[in-house]
Amino acid sequence: MTLTLGETWRPWHPSVRRGVLNEEDGPIEVLVMLAPWAPSGVLRARERAGNALDLRGGCVLPLLDIRAHNKKIAFIYESVDGIAASWLVDGRGIGHRAAAELVSSVAECVAEHPHPGLDPGDVLLCSDGSVRVTNYACAFPDVFGPVPPGDGSAEEVRVYRLGALLASLLGGPLPPTSTEEAHDAAVRRAQIRAMSRPGAVFSEAYGNWLRALLAWEPAARPPLSRVAEGLAELAANTAGPTLVETADQHFGAWVIELLGFDDEAPTLPAEIESLREILDPLPTQQAGRRTLGEEHVLGNIDVEDDPTVDSELGIPPETPPSIIERGSIPVAVGPPAEVAAMRPSLPLGFLAEDPETSSTTMPTRTVPMSVSPKPRPARPSWLMPLTIGLAVGAIGLLIWLTFL
Repeated sequence: MTLTLGETWRPWHPSVRRGVLNEEDGPIEVLVMLAPWAPSGVLRARERAGNALDLRGGCVLPLLDIRAHNKKIAFIYESVDGIAASWLVDGRGIGHRAAAELVSSVAECVAEHPHPGLDPGDVLLCSDGSVRVTNYACAFPDVFGPVPPGDGSAEEVRVYRLGALLASLLGGPLPPTSTEEAHDAAVRRAQIRAMSRPGAVFSEAYGNWLRALLAWEPAARPPLSRVAEGLAELAANTAGPTLVETADQHFGAWVIELLGFDDEAPTLPAEIESLREILDPLPTQQAGRRTLGEEHVLGNIDVEDDPTVDSELGIPPETPPSIIERGSIPVAVGPPAEVAAMRPSLPLGFLAEDPETSSTTMPTRTVPMSVSPKPRPARPSWLMPLTIGLAVGAIGLLIWLTFL
């Protein structure tokens, strides 16, 4: 069986890729989580997986195989269009009723197939409103879910993690705490965030369930077999859209938001692809623009030209000369170069004493402000012949004294 990988499926995890597994019965679409390569990594991953390769039915997302692929360890799952609950925390479109339904489905699955360490990233909400639980064989064993307080049993730990998942969907993840007082304060803050959300009223029964699931003492938490039924009853008595209605209304927008508009966008279902065309305001290619020419018209340039001359303004082709595109040099702004080169100076005698006011004003010290040099007096015309005559006389006297 050969495995071919495609684009990244970020709505689950950045390390998940869509792919095609070619089997004897024909190719099937799969989701592949890639883990870092290590010597004997595939063998150890299979040993840690245990019976995870055989889990089927219910809300479990089946793990089909664990194998090496291009110096990675590939965990191959059945293909679903799902978003991890880790992307839906802090109330991103999940109302009180939908959150209770989601955790109820997870509790039912975990009660039938115990999970080694439940985390919001292990829960997928599918486009039809159904729920899938993954990572029974975790590709990243160093990543643990919320750590519950106390030394409770495995079932009590799972109940606490279900409560942490519910709190995350209502108002964000719980911070780690080390004392009972700090833990109780964190739970109260989670309830306040849930009550402050718009929409349905956060009922007293809802608060009781949240506090019970997150109880500090493990023995105070409800049994796992009661959680799924109790949360389903709580959801039925809570106003707001159901999980199916929420997925039908928001799933396409969530997928588009998580995938972004990069070049590696995956092939989406038809209804999501049509929604993407509506929400995407950008054209496939944008022609660049160049600075104003002699005719003051912006022309188009190829997209592979130097990006430094590309215009970021939506300027129409016919642009008036007064509009200067960002990135161009405004050489026509300011005074002429001849004026800028002149040195400023004050006229001569600007600060001279006025004879009419000299007798009535206090004498002040005049400070010359002109930067122009003071003109020198002209030399007399007889100065140059006199200088030459004195020089000749001095030379003659020097010769006479030398040879006397």
